[in-house]
This record gives sequence, structure tokens and C-alpha cells, in this order.
Amino acid sequence: MQDEAERSNELTTIENQLEASAQLSQSKKEDYQNQIQMVTELQEKEQVAKESYQLAQEHLKHLLETYQSEAKRFEEARQVYQKGQAKMFDLLDQSKEKQARINSLEAIQKNHSNFYVGVKSVLQEAARLGGIVGAVSEKLSFSPEYQTALEIALGASSQHIIVEDEGAATRAIEHLKKNRSGRATFLPLTTIKPRYLAGKNQELIEACPGFLGMASSLVDYDPSLESIFQNLLGVTAIFDTIDHAKAAARKVAYQVRIVTLDGTELRTGGSYAGGANRSNNSIFIKPELDRLHQELASLQKNLLEVEGQVQEQQDQVSQSQETLESLKSQGEGARLEEQRLQLAFEQAHQQLLDAQELLELIRTELDEGSDQELLQKNGIICKRD
Repeated sequence: MQDEAERSNELTTIENQLEASAQLSQSKKEDYQNQIQMVTELQEKEQVAKESYQLAQEHLKHLLETYQSEAKRFEEARQVYQKGQAKMFDLLDQSKEKQARINSLEAIQKNHSNFYVGVKSVLQEAARLGGIVGAVSEKLSFSPEYQTALEIALGASSQHIIVEDEGAATRAIEHLKKNRSGRATFLPLTTIKPRYLAGKNQELIEACPGFLGMASSLVDYDPSLESIFQNLLGVTAIFDTIDHAKAAARKVAYQVRIVTLDGTELRTGGSYAGGANRSNNSIFIKPELDRLHQELASLQKNLLEVEGQVQEQQDQVSQSQETLESLKSQGEGARLEEQRLQLAFEQAHQQLLDAQELLELIRTELDEGSDQELLQKNGIICKRD
């Protein structure tokens, strides 16, 4: 009897344990299902975080590429701007130099400081004396390539004074005498007659190689002064080289005065004159002034165009710099956002790993619980038997 009672008690204990185990197993199964749901949710969360992080990486990469491209454009624009500035400053320097030379020449012209004392005295009193037209060198202009030849062709006559009539010449001479101011030669428009080569010599000289023109045809002047310049230059031929000049002189039997571009003079009668020429001759101010004014006008026009280009280039540089600053700011924001999303992704990934580990633990416990329950059931059967 006592053995049966003990067996009954053991059986009851096992059944109680089995029931408790079954209840625990049911709880574990519910935990397991809940954990599966959590793992699924965390997988979705991790995927969303991963995609957001990848998009942030791509956006940051795009911003970096855009910044590098814009930085290259900025550097190219900056170099173009610097070259434009250098060109503009060079034009400014040239303009200043030419303006300075113009100012200097105009001062000389105003003060007549480049003339002999007598000529200077008359020119300074021109308004009072009346009838003074001006010095020969003040009333003509020409191409720079002809300057040396024309200086020789005119000689001392470049400082002769053109006057309206004999009365003006007389008044000027009286002024020089009274003030003991030297001498001067006067060319009244009413008495000076033009000079021309004889027809035969004109034809012969024009047909010679190297002939550039009669000196009077190579200068520009007011038409009212034609008789003066035709008188002074109308019978002098200009040639390019000494060899051509010699051949021409022989052809006209040294009856025509010839001057070459380098200043060599072949005089009528056969004599020659030449040598080194003075540099920086300031007698012919007007031709140089005319040329300088033209060059300055051209420089200023070019400068105006270049200034407009430089302004556009500067605007491009400024705009590109602003774009770079904006991209830099965006890049810094994108970098912070990428780091934030990277951290979020790593946290989501770690949460998923932890949940998967817990799920595996619950599964193991469920498997072990099932084995224990099976053993308990087998024990009850054995006890009953």
C-alpha cells in the first residue's frame, strides 16, 4: 500500500511538472512568435536605414564631384580674369605714357621752346603782331616713316614762319629788331609761289625704281598753304634707298634734288650729304602729336572694350566663388547628414543582430523544453505501467 501511495505521489508530481512545463512552453512559443515579429520589423527598419544611408552617400559624392568641377571652372575663370587684368593694366600704362608724351609735346608747342630764339619770339607775340599763320613745322603732318627724309628735305625752312602778307612779315621783323630777339625767315602767302619739276624730269624721276613721291605729296596740310609747301618741297623727290636714288640721279643728270628715307641727300649738281641723324628731334611736333592722339584714341577704345571684358570676367569669378561657397556649405551639411544616417544604420543593424540572437536563444529553449516534456511524458507512462 505504501509503495502504491508513493508511486501515486510521484505521478502527481510529474503531471504537475508536465503541466507547468506545458504552460511555460506555451509562453515561450508566444515569446518566440513575438520575437519573430520584432526581427521582421527590425529587418525592415535596417533596410530603410541602409537605403537612406546609401542615398546620403550618393548625394555627398555628387556634391563633391560638382564642387570639384566648379572649382576647376573657378580656377579657369580666375586665370582668364588675371590675364584680362594684366592686359587692361598694360593698356592703362601705355595710355598714361602716351598722354604724358602728348602733354609734354603740347607744353613745348605752347611755349614754342623747340624753335630758334627769333622764331620763338614772333610766335609768342603772334596774336599782338597779327597775320602770323605759324611755323612751317607746325602746319604739316606726315607718316612717321617719312620723318627723317622730310626733315632733310625741309632743312632750316622747317622753322620759317608763314605769314598772311608782306605787312605781317614787316611787323614781325620790326618786333625782332626792337627787342633784339634774333632773326627769322618769313613766307608771305601773297608772295611765295609754288615750284614744280620740269615735265621731262618729272616723267623720268617718277619712272625710276624706288621712287616714293615728291616730298610735297607725302605731307598733309591745309589747302590754303599749298603754295608754301609746293615751294618748299615740290622739287624734291623721295626715294627708298641710296642705290635707287643714285640710279635716278644719273638718269636726270643730277638736275633733281633727291632725299632717301635714311636722310641721305643727293643735291642738284652732283654733291652728296649724309651721315648720322639726330634722334628725338622735337621740331616736328604736330606729326607726332597727330599720331599720338590717334594711337591714344585707339588705345582708349581698346581699353574700354577690355574693361568691359574684365568686368564680365570678374562677375564670372564672383559668381563661381559664390557657387563654390554654396556647394561647400551644402557639402558640410550633407557630410553631417551622412554621418547621422550611418550611425542610425549601424544602430538598426546592431538591434537586428541582438534580436536575431535572442530569437535563436528562444528557439533553443523551446527545443530543450520539448525534449524535457517528452521525457516527463515517458516517465508518467512508465509509472503507470
